[in-house]
Amino acid sequence: MAAFKRVSLKNVPALIGSKRLSFANETLLYDVLGVRGGSVTPFAVINDSDGLVQVVLDKEMTEQPLVNYHPLTNTATTTLTPAELLTFLRAVRHEPIIASVTEP
Repeated sequence: MAAFKRVSLKNVPALIGSKRLSFANETLLYDVLGVRGGSVTPFAVINDSDGLVQVVLDKEMTEQPLVNYHPLTNTATTTLTPAELLTFLRAVRHEPIIASVTEP
């Protein structure tokens, strides 16, 4: 989602067919995605070989001309189109859920 938006953690579970959501702790982030807190990025699913992570993208974000994400570290930024991001996610077998998850 856009950096200036807020996600509605109360409403998202119903939108994506989940009972509840929670933030992963530092150990789980590193064990599953190979990243530390503050560096979470859709690109990290390349490290999720067991398919434990479900990627959820905000619909509004997918309608932008360009999106920016950290490339596994928060010291750099990679810019690409939403279509390119979807191509990557599908290539690493992580079909995303696209839903309106941000608050108006």
